[in-house]
Amino acid sequence: MTMELKGFHHLTAITADAPGNHDFYTQALGLRLVK
Repeated sequence: MTMELKGFHHLTAITADAPGNHDFYTQALGLRLVK
């Protein structure tokens, strides 16, 4: 069974490389940062 994901409510990540993590989520996954 395949489900279409329309979005995330929120995502929390702990990382040692914040700029790299930001690039991955925004560029590779196409998500946007909401503050």
